[in-house]
Amino acid sequence: QGTITVNNPAAGDPTGLQNVFGVTGTEMNTACTFPPASQGVDGWVTKLPAGFSDGLHSVAVKGTSPLDATVGHDLDLYFLDSACALTGSTATSSADESAPIPPGTVYVLTHLYTGANVAVDVKATDNR
Repeated sequence: QGTITVNNPAAGDPTGLQNVFGVTGTEMNTACTFPPASQGVDGWVTKLPAGFSDGLHSVAVKGTSPLDATVGHDLDLYFLDSACALTGSTATSSADESAPIPPGTVYVLTHLYTGANVAVDVKATDNR
């Protein structure tokens, strides 16, 4: 759980690149240090418990913000392996996201596409 301060609508997949994921995501992808120094700027990185990278688990993220009634929010998920390389993503127009965790995933990056001051709650579950 944590709070993401500002959105970054420039992140995502505007040019076909799958690893354009904002300040926090870029730091995690390049420096691969957990937690990143920019934790909470435009994303939140969660380290999964051991055993959750087997492809048999899923993750759901829900956000809440004092601005939800007027501005709303849009969270997207990016999945990174132990070397912080992208293993998958889900980025729909829904406010919150859920998806199966791709095999090999160690970190989940919750990215704030739109909104501000969004508290995020990330829950991983066993699908077996």
